[in-house]
Amino acid sequence: MITPLFAAALFLLCVTFGGAETRDQLQRGVELPQFKTVAALLRQSRTAEAEQLLDRANWRSSNETFDIGDSKIPAYGFYSPMLVAVYVRTNRYADAERLSADGISWSEKRYGHEALQVGSFIESLADLYRLEGKYAESEPLSARSLSIHRLHKFDDCFLVKESYAGLAEVYLAKSRPQDAIQLLRPVIEECSDEMSKAAMLNVFALSLEKGGHPDDAAKAAQEADRIGFVAPRFQAQNRDLLRARLLASQGHFEEARSFCQKWIAIFEVPDGSQPDRRLLVLLEQYERILLGAGQPTEAEKIRARLDAIRIKHDMMF
Repeated sequence: MITPLFAAALFLLCVTFGGAETRDQLQRGVELPQFKTVAALLRQSRTAEAEQLLDRANWRSSNETFDIGDSKIPAYGFYSPMLVAVYVRTNRYADAERLSADGISWSEKRYGHEALQVGSFIESLADLYRLEGKYAESEPLSARSLSIHRLHKFDDCFLVKESYAGLAEVYLAKSRPQDAIQLLRPVIEECSDEMSKAAMLNVFALSLEKGGHPDDAAKAAQEADRIGFVAPRFQAQNRDLLRARLLASQGHFEEARSFCQKWIAIFEVPDGSQPDRRLLVLLEQYERILLGAGQPTEAEKIRARLDAIRIKHDMMF
């Protein structure tokens, strides 16, 4: 089973690597280790060992591919998001940043600086910075990723909703709600995919709220609740998690914690099958906030809960 962060990265890679052509002929390196070997190491959070094993097999220059649907993903493009996801899961953000930046360099060399594949790796690093609250570092990357996708007319809301929502979040963090509104309004108006539209409407609602348009903000939130996935409370949760991230980035950790605690308490009440899996995103964000607030002991307790849920449901990433 996989988490949303890795699923989004893998989806973008599958789409952008479909029919991809390289700029150069790659030389086959040492035979890559079997997938089950790498997966076993990642399952045990032995990410550095997995990376070293792949390095010894020259995974960056390997011409081996993985078939996913109609896409053939090169070994590096396949494994890199996995390693990044596990580095993030184990709070090794410096390693996650290093490998994400390496992915940009790899894809630029292989496909060219303005290729769609490059845009996918750029967006992954931008998303990582955003999760860490490093909005200044995230902004130019998100803007470049969107520029690449627009160049290729690959900027449909379904395909790059995370790019639009992520850049709008950056604008909010930098007290630029009008820029967020101007970015999202035309995309939302043209978006025909309801799930994608709901994701952007949640950020749009907060942008309107912070921009001094409370009535319009309420309407945007109601529309997100109406068309969003499953139940309205999931959209309300997403808006509150966004509030929590923004508050934490400003040093308002207690207020940020309260939003996480509110939704953890709601989803701790059993509701449907596998209710504890619904806590994953909440607990992951809560752990990051606690670490940012300098509360490692409390964060470790949340880490133990996360590990227990992942083991129970066999969630590698």
